[in-house]
Amino acid sequence: MILLERIRSGAGDIQILETKLHRSLVYKQGGCCQSEADADGISLCSYIHGIFGLLAQSTPSSVLMIGCGGGSLATMLATKGVQVTIVDVNPHAFDIARRYFNLPNDVRCQLADGRDSCATTPTAMTPL
Repeated sequence: MILLERIRSGAGDIQILETKLHRSLVYKQGGCCQSEADADGISLCSYIHGIFGLLAQSTPSSVLMIGCGGGSLATMLATKGVQVTIVDVNPHAFDIARRYFNLPNDVRCQLADGRDSCATTPTAMTPL
C-alpha cells in the first residue's frame, strides 16, 4: 500500500492509503480499517453493501448517519437520491471523505457527538 496522507487526530492517527493492485483507497484510524472504496467512492466492504441493501428495501427519503469514516455508504445512498446527513465528532472526517472518497457536496455534514445530536434532533428516527 502507498501512504497518501497521515493526519494526527485526537481519535487516533489517520492514514489514507492506496492499494497497489486495485488502486482502491483505504481509510485507517487507530490502526483499524474504517473504509475502503474504489475511485468512485463505492465501498469495497461487504457490511456496507449489506446496510445499503437493507436500506434500499425500505426506500428512505432521508437517512441520518452517526459516523462518517470514508463516507462510502453516504455516497452510495446519495447517488440513489436519498438525502443524507452525517454526524461525526472528528473534524477531519468530512474533509477526508470529500477529498479522497468522493463524498458528494450535497451530503450534509454536522460536526457533533452522535449521541448528543440524536438527543436534540426533533425528527423521529428508527434504529436499524
